[in-house]
Amino acid sequence: MSPEVSQKVLAQIQHDKIEPVGKWRFVWRRLLFWLLAGVAVVLGGLSAGTAYFMQANQDWDIWPRLTDSFITFFLLVLPYFWIILFGIFVVLVYLNLRHTKYGYRWHFWLIAGGYVVITAVLGAIFYQAGLAGKIETVLGEALPLYHHVNYGSGIWAKPESGLLSGRVVSVSGTVFILEDLDGQKWTIASAGAVNIDLIAPEARLKIVGEKAEAGIFRANEIRSWCGCGGCSAGPSAGDSCAGGAICEGASGCQHAGCSMMK
Repeated sequence: MSPEVSQKVLAQIQHDKIEPVGKWRFVWRRLLFWLLAGVAVVLGGLSAGTAYFMQANQDWDIWPRLTDSFITFFLLVLPYFWIILFGIFVVLVYLNLRHTKYGYRWHFWLIAGGYVVITAVLGAIFYQAGLAGKIETVLGEALPLYHHVNYGSGIWAKPESGLLSGRVVSVSGTVFILEDLDGQKWTIASAGAVNIDLIAPEARLKIVGEKAEAGIFRANEIRSWCGCGGCSAGPSAGDSCAGGAICEGASGCQHAGCSMMK
């Protein structure tokens, strides 16, 4: 470099008041990017686990009440909310890893593929531990709009189609009061319904039946909130049912993801 150029560079440095940056600043910056990437991986695992939980506990047998074909029902109940969230976390991981020391060497598809594998494993762990089901329940209770965003959760808020769910407020004989997902209270007539042994104060239930009139619903079948139907026709405890679940008597299919919710 010629003396003239050196002088110009030095003058520019003095003019802009540029100071040397310590090595630790770069170290902490790299650590921050790795930390953010790690958080995105954990959140992605939770998203995957919750998506597993929703699909495993989906009541596939009720599709005729909602659509004309099973394919349409299947496409409707896919957990799009969690899929979109998962996609956002993939991008966040990619952007953060690209800012690490050797991140420039990693292509997007390599990072995305590794992320999918890791979060799929984490999701399975969270699902088996019951954490994913807990998240789904907490979101449903804390955010009233959640079941409107997730069609798979919202199908149990369609009394006109004979599907209702919520928390049991009180019980009197074969009649009980249910507070639905929107906070509305219903009087449920359960005489003759299947699985009435599930009815208890504070229990969260799914109900198949028909709306009689405003605020009144006749139940034909009671289902546990966690799990799906398919055992009421006769399988005994320990038999398998749809989705790889295990029947607990006539009360319905209970998945591993229900363990924290009992």
